[in-house]
Amino acid sequence: MEQDIHNASYEQLNLESQVAIDKSNLAIKLSQIKVDLSKAKMALQQQALELNANKVLMEQGIISAIRFKQSEMLYKQSELEVNAKNDELSLFKEAFDQQLIALNNKVNIAKNKLSYLQRRQEQLTLTANFDGTVSQNLAKLGQAVTQGQSLFELIETDNLLAKIQVPQYSSTQLKIDQKADIVTPSGTIAAKVDYIDTVIRNGAINVFLVLNAPPPSWLRSSQAIEAHIYLEQSLVVQNIKKPNDFDNYSKWKVYEITPSSKAILTNINYKTTEQDTLSFNETLQSNYVLLLPADYATKNNFDLIGAFK
Repeated sequence: MEQDIHNASYEQLNLESQVAIDKSNLAIKLSQIKVDLSKAKMALQQQALELNANKVLMEQGIISAIRFKQSEMLYKQSELEVNAKNDELSLFKEAFDQQLIALNNKVNIAKNKLSYLQRRQEQLTLTANFDGTVSQNLAKLGQAVTQGQSLFELIETDNLLAKIQVPQYSSTQLKIDQKADIVTPSGTIAAKVDYIDTVIRNGAINVFLVLNAPPPSWLRSSQAIEAHIYLEQSLVVQNIKKPNDFDNYSKWKVYEITPSSKAILTNINYKTTEQDTLSFNETLQSNYVLLLPADYATKNNFDLIGAFK
């Protein structure tokens, strides 16, 4: 249907262009006939003047009667030419009006054809009574369908939730309204924790996330997803015990330990608060820190497991 509409639209534009050219040619021809008629009338007037002059000359005996008859014949010939041009103009005007009607009919037929195809397409276009997301396609392109057959399923997305499973040991760290990201093969969607089901099933609990914005068109209700829930950060280490050999070195450097046992060098400074305690000037992001004498802290990061084997 879309191809038919495209072809009909092209045919209409092409026909309108051709009709415009034909109308222009008709107008040019009409103008030329009028010009020819004007020339014929001017020639007739000239022959009338010559005829009157030759009549006077013949009566005075200056020219012969034969010469006068010739002038009279030329006048009648010019008169016939004017009459013929008048008849031609009258006939062409009638044909001109008929041809304009025919050309306009061609354009109207093309417009009606395009309009019919567009109405037909509208009749074959399905419109839902709400905005939503297609969850299942039950038909294929080009497949013949019958009245009443289900083609696809559409779900409302105003209250769309994402259901994820969280291991039991992490359930105590979850709270309502915590920020989260829903990760799909097509993109990432911002969300937050809406409901936590505390019933443990197969070592996990169900957590429901609500989207922060209307879902994108590519999101499907039945697709598999992953989720990242951002837990609240808290200050775990503020003060640490001073190493026994702390005074043997002029400067120490602070490393933060990641969950994957990576030591990352920081720019955090420390100060002595008590005889055996060090205090940090900035908030620590990790649960564990490592102090190394500056002379031995030659790397910005390293693997603890490999370093202390």
